[in-house]
Amino acid sequence: MKVRRTRLETLFDTYAKNLALVKQHPFIEMRPDLDDIVICPICLLYFDRNAIANHSITLEHIPPKTLGGKPRTLTCYECNKLYSPLDEHLRQAVSNKPFLEGLPGGSISVSVQMKDGPGFKATVEHVNAVDRTFLIKNNQKISQEHFEKIQQNLERRNAVEMTIRLRTLPKSSQSVNLVRIAYLLLFSTFGYGLIFHPNYIMLRKQLHNPKSEILPNWGLVEVDSQNFNNEFMGVNIIYHPSSICSFLIVFDLKTRSGIVSRHAVILPGPGRPNDSEIISSLQTISDEKSVNIKVYHVGNRSHGEEFAQPLLAYDIWQELNEKSEHTRVS
Repeated sequence: MKVRRTRLETLFDTYAKNLALVKQHPFIEMRPDLDDIVICPICLLYFDRNAIANHSITLEHIPPKTLGGKPRTLTCYECNKLYSPLDEHLRQAVSNKPFLEGLPGGSISVSVQMKDGPGFKATVEHVNAVDRTFLIKNNQKISQEHFEKIQQNLERRNAVEMTIRLRTLPKSSQSVNLVRIAYLLLFSTFGYGLIFHPNYIMLRKQLHNPKSEILPNWGLVEVDSQNFNNEFMGVNIIYHPSSICSFLIVFDLKTRSGIVSRHAVILPGPGRPNDSEIISSLQTISDEKSVNIKVYHVGNRSHGEEFAQPLLAYDIWQELNEKSEHTRVS
């Protein structure tokens, strides 16, 4: 009888083969040199096939599952668990954004405390942004007595005065999670051959310590439908101007209620081996209001031909750099 393989087993095979191909390169040396292993792309700890049974290696949904992600890669249990609360922060931020921007239909979940009477959990929704009309929907089961008290308070003239407590989420936790999503999308496209480059050391250090501010710039780009349409979805390479050659990763976050938020993150490529220089380049493009760029679109696929050619990212990068130099000279 043919045994059906799990998604975790299939991805383990895929990444183990990719790692084996990377190790064949004469300039790459790994210690310990073990066969049939995978490496967590965030902490760089290695795991053999027993990690599947003891659950020390896990499926990683990119983006997070609650934001429309699919299982695209593997991370270790500890790195996955580290981001569970940050995934919830990001989901709340995406869900709350339409309301905070005053868009009709935008809503938030809140705890409402009446000025004179019992409180209740509810959803507050923008009905009209012009006159700031809101619709308050009760979200919890309440007793008849509780309901009557709320109704009595609402019938009073001063009952409209209430306190809405909305949790403020740290901006840094959202930023580091967006960078993590972009990094893992890049990893699922090009594999180990790319992320072993020295330019990703500082980035991984930041991802492994999400509460610290290690990166001086997050590489987050302001997105609108005009500058990043669907043609940019997935991994792109900015090859001109040469001063900001980098990866541009564009992705959507989608809540279960249908709210969609598009994001773009710039990450260093396998170019200049100097972290401060790379970060300076990212600062330049993030600070500029308008930058004319030329982009090579890789796409949104994972585990494709790039995995069979584990150093293909370097070849593409070199070719685009030569193209950029030709553009500059001419």
